[in-house]
Amino acid sequence: MTYFIDFRIVSILLAATASAFCPMSPLNAEEEKPSLDPMVVDFRHEDQKEQKIRKDLLQAGLGDRLVIAVKNLQSLLEASKAGNKPIVLYMDDIPMKGIPADPINTNTGTLTFQLTRCQENSSAWRRLLGRPDQFVRPTSLSVGLDDEYPIPVQGSKRFELIIIRPLGFWFCSALFVGIIAALLLLARNSGMLRFPGPKLEGGRLRPYSLARAQMAFWFVLVVTSYVLIWCITGVLSSLTESVLALIGIGSATALGAAMVDSSKAAKNNVEILKLNQQLNDWNQKVANASTKLAAVTDESTRQIVQNELNQLQASKALVESQIKQKRAEAIGQPSDGFINDILNDQSGISFHRFQMFVWTVVLGIIFIWSVYEKLEMPEFSGTMLALMGISSGTYIGFKFPEKFDTQAGKDP
Repeated sequence: MTYFIDFRIVSILLAATASAFCPMSPLNAEEEKPSLDPMVVDFRHEDQKEQKIRKDLLQAGLGDRLVIAVKNLQSLLEASKAGNKPIVLYMDDIPMKGIPADPINTNTGTLTFQLTRCQENSSAWRRLLGRPDQFVRPTSLSVGLDDEYPIPVQGSKRFELIIIRPLGFWFCSALFVGIIAALLLLARNSGMLRFPGPKLEGGRLRPYSLARAQMAFWFVLVVTSYVLIWCITGVLSSLTESVLALIGIGSATALGAAMVDSSKAAKNNVEILKLNQQLNDWNQKVANASTKLAAVTDESTRQIVQNELNQLQASKALVESQIKQKRAEAIGQPSDGFINDILNDQSGISFHRFQMFVWTVVLGIIFIWSVYEKLEMPEFSGTMLALMGISSGTYIGFKFPEKFDTQAGKDP
């Protein structure tokens, strides 16, 4: 039997089998459309002269103007208009509010932002610039709608935020070292932080004053912190009300202590003047008794006059001793070291002095940490300031019964 094969049938079967395993796209299927999602493709300084030599890295800081190139910028603008949300700059995924895109160039697909600090973005800048430990900090950079998410970034170009410029850093360092060195030198070799009065015998210096040391402590902290904040953020209004209150408490404490010391010195001078008048009276009485003794010839009478003269000379010697003591109190004794001078009174280390010293150090540590962490001076509560005021008031109050210690020579 002869079999005939119809090749047309075989061809149809093979085509059907192939289409089952490898389906072909229909001829009228639409080609895949390119994405219209916006994307950051580049960023640079507005002024090309500021652009670094490296093309894969951009460094910028407060005050600089950045140009952000966005692919499909029109889509981002339409989304902004539809949602009534402005386009903002994002740094480390943090929206930098208060920095508008100006200008917006749809022809080149670019947005321009000036890195400025204002009330709206001050907290964002604190997060970015706080805890400065280097000149620059690697930071992600993008744009997006406010209160949403930053759009993707294409490419490998990196951005570094300038925390503090080298010139500002060296200026702050030189100022800080200069102030500390000058303060230590003057405190050690002059009476700037010591009990007022001329140098003692042999050129020795008087004891240190706790109130003056506290005032100098706050002065150094506030001045150096103010300059540091200005160098990093450009803010000139960083002084807070509580910092002014602390400075006021320190100044009032020093002024109150000076007034108490002045009143004591004035009282001491009045007592010395009275004792000098008494000494003159006793000198006159001793002179009269000596004249009388020289004129007496009777032995029994002479003995009586001699006894009177001895009593007068003893009284005179007592007044001279009192005058010497008062003058020694007015002159004082030399310094016994900074810590001993500010913590001791005539009875040794006193609690009211120690309390004032400890609270000053504690608030100083909080102050330094706040400036380092947030780049702003702290706002102490009214309760904390009241506590500091009570401590200083207690110190001044205890100064009234204190006396000049001629043995230990401490500033009361």
